[in-house]
Amino acid sequence: MKSLSILAVLSSLVVACAADSDDAPIREHDGHLEFRDRNAFQDTLHQLAARTPEELDRWERGFASFRSARSWYSQAVAEDQAAAASSAAQHSEFVTDHEDLFVFDADGHFELDLPRSPDRLDLVVDRQGIVKIGESIFRYRRDVYKEILDGDERTLARLDQITETSRDDHVMVYKLDPERATLGSPSGGASFDGNYNECIGYTGGGGQRVKGVAQVATYVTVDINGNLGFPGQVVCDTQVFTNALNQSNTIFGWWDKATAQLRISGVVYMNSPVVSSNPVTVNVSDSNTVTYISKMLYESGYIPCSWLPNGSFPLDLSGYLDFYGRDGSYCGMYGQRRDHFYTIYSGERDNAISSYGYRNLGTAAYIYGFQASGTTPLYRLLGADGRHFYTIYSGERDNAVAIYHYVYEGVAGYVYQFQAAGTTPLYRLADGPYGGTEHYYTIDAGQRDYYISHYGFISEGIAAYVYGYEEANTTPLYEMSK
Repeated sequence: MKSLSILAVLSSLVVACAADSDDAPIREHDGHLEFRDRNAFQDTLHQLAARTPEELDRWERGFASFRSARSWYSQAVAEDQAAAASSAAQHSEFVTDHEDLFVFDADGHFELDLPRSPDRLDLVVDRQGIVKIGESIFRYRRDVYKEILDGDERTLARLDQITETSRDDHVMVYKLDPERATLGSPSGGASFDGNYNECIGYTGGGGQRVKGVAQVATYVTVDINGNLGFPGQVVCDTQVFTNALNQSNTIFGWWDKATAQLRISGVVYMNSPVVSSNPVTVNVSDSNTVTYISKMLYESGYIPCSWLPNGSFPLDLSGYLDFYGRDGSYCGMYGQRRDHFYTIYSGERDNAISSYGYRNLGTAAYIYGFQASGTTPLYRLLGADGRHFYTIYSGERDNAVAIYHYVYEGVAGYVYQFQAAGTTPLYRLADGPYGGTEHYYTIDAGQRDYYISHYGFISEGIAAYVYGYEEANTTPLYEMSK
């Protein structure tokens, strides 16, 4: 009875597909399947994995044009077995004609050219390894898979030529290791004030001190086997590196000294607000006394994260790190999320400063408080992590709200999409080599370059065109941060 009930569910999925409704969990298009969202994909995989080959065949026949990679492989095995009985050839004509579907070992044995995974991707991808989940199109291969973030099917035709992650093409390239795939290089793309800086603490007498150095790096990886969630989940791996050093004040100045009572402790909280509202805690602790001149502790933690349309991985770090040396010498670092907030309303500015801890940074630019001729709205949004985002593009606004849980707060003011007489570019930047949810807007090219070179921000181009001075009927765009 249980088998029949699950088959009924699977049959209902096919019926929903045939109806071609926008709400259907599965649809077929040009020979591949399209799943409404990740939940529909995972639910279907789990149901199908428990079915017999005969039941899978019946389920697949419910589609007009979709044929799974499993079905192609089953035919290849059957054709090879039949050919072996009547021919000396190593493989059947069918396998030879479709060898692009398979990977072969030195003995000629073949498997599907798909990632090794506990999940049966072969049940839901077509012969090219293609499946659409939500807005993204995925194409899987044994050693790499690629995600077309904007779902543009035209990109499929040139996907083989895209070998590295490309924001311009809206394509992520995941190069697969047996357990985990690493995307790019370590990223400092999460704000923590202790990054790459040192703190120095003294004893009361000044004869001893401890120096501390903290480095918080974020690696973007892919959970291939589903150990941390579901296979293919993008995961941010935050790693905290710390170093403490005892020093003694001698006639030669401060000198490294091997002493006991050198200790590091602290905690770093990380959260990816787009994917999860539950922060992961990375504890950095060493309660043991040591006699080394210096020490390096390594701690890490994983959390699901997500790639935003602007090419960023939103990740929020906060916390503290404490360094204790001999004779009570101490230094500490702390970090918290940062936000740049812009408004044309002085009352809102004053309230943000007095009630929410923002710091007044003056006037960022001059814009209109009404829609003057040739201007366009500058939309204001608030992320789940408490950071603000501004854009003139309604599509980007709607996507941020629908997919990434931003709250639309209305129109911040009116600006120019194209350069008008007397206007200057308003540059848009995001934190970290992979971007981030902290956005910064400035008309100062020197300040833009400084944020890129010193703070690791990336340029996201020109947000709009504004005035750098007060023009008739314009109003100040006040800037604050915290």
